[in-house]
Amino acid sequence: NFIDPVHPPGFNPVTANTTQGLINVNANVTYQLFPWATAYFTYDYSTSSTDGQGGGYSLGTDNKFDNPDFRNGSDLYEGGIKFSFFDGKLYMGTAGFRQTRSIPQEAAPTLAETIWGGEAELNFQPNRNFYMTLSYSYLDPVLAGQAPSQKDSSAFNTFAPPVGNGSGVANTVTLPLGNYLQPGIPRQLFNANLNYVFDCGLGFSFGAVVTSPINLTFGGSVVIPTQFTLNAGVFYRWKNVELRVDVLNFTNQQNWAVVSTNNGTNQVYPEMPLQVLGTVRVKF
Repeated sequence: NFIDPVHPPGFNPVTANTTQGLINVNANVTYQLFPWATAYFTYDYSTSSTDGQGGGYSLGTDNKFDNPDFRNGSDLYEGGIKFSFFDGKLYMGTAGFRQTRSIPQEAAPTLAETIWGGEAELNFQPNRNFYMTLSYSYLDPVLAGQAPSQKDSSAFNTFAPPVGNGSGVANTVTLPLGNYLQPGIPRQLFNANLNYVFDCGLGFSFGAVVTSPINLTFGGSVVIPTQFTLNAGVFYRWKNVELRVDVLNFTNQQNWAVVSTNNGTNQVYPEMPLQVLGTVRVKF
């Protein structure tokens, strides 16, 4: 249901309403190749709605909802093999997938995207004191044959004469038809987590995250370089109580994060610097 919340006194505001349904269908086939290896295949189809910034929905020029905004489809095909060795102490998993989905744009048509990707994961827990997790993923999010709308190189152009007056003059350009990588997403991601706890309850943890270069614009004119974050922690567990101190980004890396993955803007914001976090957990 929509009603214009800001209108002059005595003015009959615009109203509109619609009822929509979303679809989600999935199927999974699993086959045990060997006692230590299982293969699987998954298919998933779903629809979603294109909401605006803040979660709202816009009306068209006819003061009605645009029904295609509620029918963005996504197809996902995924297959993989899972391995288990040494009575479940060592687990490995590999997977590959292909997904088609829609990328909404601000004041521009929705883009069709095809994503190819794969991932591998290793978990090792030889005893109750130690465990280790390593994971790697690869993504190739391609906007094939699309003409995305990209933010101009300078947001200050909205203030430039003769038309710029600072009240929201458009500062976007439509790129020519072609193949573009979706900005704001690293193609490669590596993650590691190690944890050890002594029988007395004293423990240590270590974590690492590494991301490959990230394009901020559709054409890759601005790029966040390879980044890494290292975390470490020490904790003590006694019965139902855990005391923990974590040092996040302990090398104080000056990392950057993306403001938007849709508009191709070159805006970024700094990630948090070195932090020390203390935690007390009590289980009942």
